[in-house]
Amino acid sequence: MRCALTDAFAIDGVDQPTRSNMRYAWIGDYDEHHQWHDVNWWAHKNPAWAREHHRDWNPALLEAADRTHIHQQNELEQQHAQRIDEFERVDTEREQQAAREHQQQLQQLHRKNAEQLQKLERQHVLEAR
Repeated sequence: MRCALTDAFAIDGVDQPTRSNMRYAWIGDYDEHHQWHDVNWWAHKNPAWAREHHRDWNPALLEAADRTHIHQQNELEQQHAQRIDEFERVDTEREQQAAREHQQQLQQLHRKNAEQLQKLERQHVLEAR
């Protein structure tokens, strides 16, 4: 196992250091490009390799997986809430449009009814003469 201190917790969605993952900040290994990465990076990028080559990392890998799962769950909940908000907004707009169309239809019917009533009243006046 190769170890060094890093501040690379924020790479590609890996959480910022917390009390629980700081104890693993010194755990890491070099990738094929000879770039050192901490256990959190490995848990995010290649957990199968990390489990196979560093069995002693399993507690850190599990914690990183839990944090990733919680982060993904929160993102899904936010996306779901946004979709519900969008659906409700679109649904409200449709209801408002339907109400406007209904109101226009009612106004047209009232005008038509008033015109017919006036026509009948004129006919009645003419017939009464």
